[in-house]
Amino acid sequence: MIWTIFRPVETLWDANLSLSFFLLCPRSLARMGIPAFVSICSLGVPVILNVVDHWMWLGPNTGNANYMFFQCLAYNVFLAILLGQLVRASLERDKALRISPNTKEERNNQVDGASQ
Repeated sequence: MIWTIFRPVETLWDANLSLSFFLLCPRSLARMGIPAFVSICSLGVPVILNVVDHWMWLGPNTGNANYMFFQCLAYNVFLAILLGQLVRASLERDKALRISPNTKEERNNQVDGASQ
């Protein structure tokens, strides 16, 4: 995912591969916040604008490079937000797993100790 964000040329292939890897950790996805939801919903805007601008301006050589730059920038910012939220959620999940009792016996011992 980091390779996708810092590449000078954006490709949907790399982003789709990275986003499909997100599905391998569903518990971390459940802990992701509102910025990740807004980012995933907004990710289509720079992709569609990139296709439209390529068709309207880069094909006939009448385009402005600033439009393409800011679409690439928005695309990479949205991917960076998603990656940051996933890392934060994974660290929160790891912290919760380290703090909570790991085995059923430890949980039972805590319950028995609390009831005495």
